Amino acid sequence: MAKNRLSKAELQEKREHAKLLFIREKLTQKEISRRLQITEGTISKWSNEDNWEQAKKSIMMTREDQLRQMMDELEILNTEIATGGRGYATKEQAYIRDTLIQNIKKLETDVSASEVFDVATKMISHYRGIDLDKAKALTEDFDGYIKTLLR
Repeated sequence: MAKNRLSKAELQEKREHAKLLFIREKLTQKEISRRLQITEGTISKWSNEDNWEQAKKSIMMTREDQLRQMMDELEILNTEIATGGRGYATKEQAYIRDTLIQNIKKLETDVSASEVFDVATKMISHYRGIDLDKAKALTEDFDGYIKTLLR
C-alpha cells in the first residue's frame, strides 16, 4: 500500500468507514485493507482496539431486542427493590436503575451512523431506478451527513 500521510480527521473517518464495512457489508479485514488502501496490520489493530467483533454481535441484536432486554432487567430490579423489605433502593440498585433508564432513553431516541447508512443505501437504491441524477445528489448529501455523524 502506498503510504499517504492522512490527517487525524481523515484517518478517523477511514477507521469508522472500515468498521462499517466490517459490520454492515461483512467484508474481511483483507478486503477492507484493499478497498480503503490501509495496511492489513492497521485494520487488524483498529478491529482489536474498537472490538469490531462485539460491535457486530450487538448490531445483530435488534434495537427492539435490546430495549426488551433492558426493560425486563428494569422490571426485575424494581420487583427486587419492592420485595426487598427496605421500601427503597440501595445505592447500588439506584445506580443500576438510573443507568438502565438512561440507556433505554438513549436507545429510544438516538440514531446511529450505521442506521442512517442503511436508510441511505435503501433510499439511493430506490431512486437509482427512478431518477439517476437525484440518486447521485442523495448519495452526496447522505455521504456528507454520515461523515458529520462519525466525527
